[in-house]
Amino acid sequence: MEKKAFMSIKFYEGDKTKQIIQDITEALKGAGIDNCVLIRDVEDWGKIHLPSDALMPDYAFPRMEKSDMLVVEFSEKGVGLGVGAGYCYRAGVPIYLIAKEGSDISSTIGGLARAVIFYKDMADITKGFQKIFARQALPVVLTSKSKYRRKTLEDAGIPFSVCPVDVDETPDETLSLKAQYEDIARRKVLQGKERTEEMGDRILVAADQNLVYNGLPFGKPKNVDEARETIRSMMGHEIEAYVGNAVLVIENGEIVEEICKTDVATMYVNPVSDEELEDYLRTTDVCTMCGGMNLQVTPFLELKRGRKSTAEGMTLQFLRKLSYQ
Repeated sequence: MEKKAFMSIKFYEGDKTKQIIQDITEALKGAGIDNCVLIRDVEDWGKIHLPSDALMPDYAFPRMEKSDMLVVEFSEKGVGLGVGAGYCYRAGVPIYLIAKEGSDISSTIGGLARAVIFYKDMADITKGFQKIFARQALPVVLTSKSKYRRKTLEDAGIPFSVCPVDVDETPDETLSLKAQYEDIARRKVLQGKERTEEMGDRILVAADQNLVYNGLPFGKPKNVDEARETIRSMMGHEIEAYVGNAVLVIENGEIVEEICKTDVATMYVNPVSDEELEDYLRTTDVCTMCGGMNLQVTPFLELKRGRKSTAEGMTLQFLRKLSYQ
């Protein structure tokens, strides 16, 4: 089934931009994408004049919402391109950037996109989207028992199945702290690879987390008393979530692409009363969380720096980079 895209591009009067739009339209059609371009399909190349203050809210935004994706030609920056991308990100419309090789893509706009396709010619655009759609069709397998990582994927709208693993999580102390978590995450994902061979082509994801305070790592508490002591010691201070991530893309039984990286997020533990803390300990399964806390369920935990998904226990951006989801 053909996908519908709204396409944004910095437009100049004359035939040059018109030809680029038509060329990109053909390239997108080759990947099964039918696009809508405001200047062509609504303004009829400038023959129809729309009020400038109504252009985005009355004409562009409604069409963006009805599209399967936003395609932004970002070889040249434009304020309107960023506004449209921000709107689509908020509305949950997937964003894809295309740009000529050598173009400067800021981390701000790049961070909103599912993928960035750099092209020399129009065939690169067609091939780029064909690769993206093929990768998106691969099943995602979470090799973890963690309900918090499951919720992270569910909240992101990424379909997945679960293959719990049971690996030795003893850290290799010859490695740096970051490398230790990467190593454990990779152990998990490799065992998941062995256990899911019958699935064929797939994407596997695993993570390993610890909270770090005053240079010391804190894993899951053994009991509620330990959780209480740990949380009280951290109140009024910043803590760091160190998360080792491993993502493997498996095609024809081989690893064709992977990311193995530790990400860090900083959080602040707000002080609460004894009564509030006891209520939290009584109503929350604290022994399933490093340090007895997780950003998803701990009301007095506040993200200060870094990625929200990292603070929750799995860096979603690494999975998105390889799955394009």
